[in-house]
Amino acid sequence: YDGDRTVKTYFDAELVAQHTQIVRYQTNTDPLRLSGLYNGDTFRGQLDEVRVWGVARSKAEIATDRTRRLLGNEQGLMAYYVLDDIGLEYIDDQGQTQQEAVRDYTGNTSSTTATDISWVERDGAAPMDVEEVVQEVPIDAILSASGNEVYIVPKASFPAYYLGGARLTATIADGKVRDLYGNPAAGKSWSFVIDTNPVHWSQNNLSLQQTAGNSETFSMNLVNGGGINVTYELTDLPVWLSVTDDPGNGSLPLGFTHSIGFETAAWLNPGVHRAHVRTTVLDPEGGRLGVESFFLEVTVDCPAPDRPLNANQYPDQISLTAQLIVEGEPSKDENDRVHAYLGDELRGVGQVALVNGQHLVQIALYGGFDDQGTLDFKVWDASDCVEYEGVLELHSYQPGTSIGSLISPATLTTGELLARELVLPAGFHWVSLNLQDHGGTTLSLAALVGLNEGDTLRSQAGEMAIWSATNGWSSDLTSLDPIQHYLLHLSQGTTLSFRGVAVSVDTDIAVIDGTTWVGYLPDEMVHTGRALMSLTNTTATNGDRVEGREGFAEFLDGEWVGDLTHLTPNRGYRVTSASSGILNYYGIVAQGRAAASVATGPGPFLGASYDGDQGDGTGAGMVCRPPCLP
Repeated sequence: YDGDRTVKTYFDAELVAQHTQIVRYQTNTDPLRLSGLYNGDTFRGQLDEVRVWGVARSKAEIATDRTRRLLGNEQGLMAYYVLDDIGLEYIDDQGQTQQEAVRDYTGNTSSTTATDISWVERDGAAPMDVEEVVQEVPIDAILSASGNEVYIVPKASFPAYYLGGARLTATIADGKVRDLYGNPAAGKSWSFVIDTNPVHWSQNNLSLQQTAGNSETFSMNLVNGGGINVTYELTDLPVWLSVTDDPGNGSLPLGFTHSIGFETAAWLNPGVHRAHVRTTVLDPEGGRLGVESFFLEVTVDCPAPDRPLNANQYPDQISLTAQLIVEGEPSKDENDRVHAYLGDELRGVGQVALVNGQHLVQIALYGGFDDQGTLDFKVWDASDCVEYEGVLELHSYQPGTSIGSLISPATLTTGELLARELVLPAGFHWVSLNLQDHGGTTLSLAALVGLNEGDTLRSQAGEMAIWSATNGWSSDLTSLDPIQHYLLHLSQGTTLSFRGVAVSVDTDIAVIDGTTWVGYLPDEMVHTGRALMSLTNTTATNGDRVEGREGFAEFLDGEWVGDLTHLTPNRGYRVTSASSGILNYYGIVAQGRAAASVATGPGPFLGASYDGDQGDGTGAGMVCRPPCLP
């Protein structure tokens, strides 16, 4: 909320709705309700955290912080409710001891109450590392004899071994401390580490670069600089990190150093992933000495399309200087790239760069003295790892001319059309094509490029399409449906290219009683449990399965268990269910909305977006992860 009339709603850091009021939102003194009655109903689903800010958050800020634990002292953070079962006791106005329901880590609010909630205790209940959950340390506040200092001392009842190696943050909220004259003091917050442990990691921080689809290995030294032999346990590793080598098998004699090997998961999505890697250290009797940790940051990049250009085969060239506009915003990402084509030939490549105070793309376009014609462009958006096919403007190659300049740059504006490539070996593949023709709900067979003689596609219903270099497609299939996957057989390895417009992830897919060949609509890898949340919360029963070429998972007591930990873009999956249901990768199934059927083809896409207008004038909002049922 911009403080005036505009509310923007983000889902996973992507803008999904925007609403502007005619009049400004008004403030009031009503209690803040995280989930009150609305049209006779209330929130149904799961919440991890609720953060209330006094400033409008940008898309970049939301993307950076949405999976990171905060301390509660961040600039502009007005309330920070961590929805764990860790509420504090407090004294009410009548002097009675009460138990609050939810803790506000800013200290600005208190005395919270709750009705009809329960705490979820299972894997994946929260998006954070379990060890990242802040524990409240009970303290005594002791005033010094001089009256000008306050000593904060952990209570003796709090186990000291929890403090060894822990990072503590002390926070005093505004106005909570007064001087001898009754004047309120400004708030203050500071952090520190208690180091009483004889064991330590050789580094406090480590940063890695990783390419999407690949893993990275590294080692860290664990050092015993104390006077006793110890044992250790690596606890609560993030799901994307595994131990590959532990020479001590959990034992570390005094004076020894062990190099412990780690490997990151290849399925990490592009972006920045952070974790504290912890080891619990025990004395020879099994007593806990403390916890040692190092901070790991893994930045995952998407490899841009690598298309070689041989400029030496062309005798002439012209120049193009342009501002790149991606999704309506000027690009400042210096990893964004533009490929320029004349016909089917690549004639120039350029990247965004800061030139003369502007972020521009400068491309040398190569050609012959007699070449001319309309240029085609492909635009690589590095931040979202997608490639756009074409731009809205028309630019032509004409020898002896130039397109744009530093004073008056041309523009290259992306549209809706996306281009995708799959590098596939020979053999059978379960493929899902999450694009559709412009203005349609399916993808035409003509959109597929790169197939070889005799390659085939088969649907669950048994419809076949066979490719011939001479005659094109011989097919029972008229088009390809994004909500289902297809069995693709390749006679030899190839790069399969296709183009179309994005399919809404908020699409309901009918799952039958039996096995359904489902397509995968998101364009990023998602944890299996989260991807199938709509089934988990509705029709899934023990024994249901989801299978992919990379493994399978079985539904057991509310969780999907197996080696299929994540679902991957452009791969197909088969859901075997004891009862029919609806799969929606947002995790939300709108009541009364018809689902598209894999067996009979796609139904109409019906979408809804929340406009931010609750009608109660509070101006408060919340961020939730699926399921967030209306």
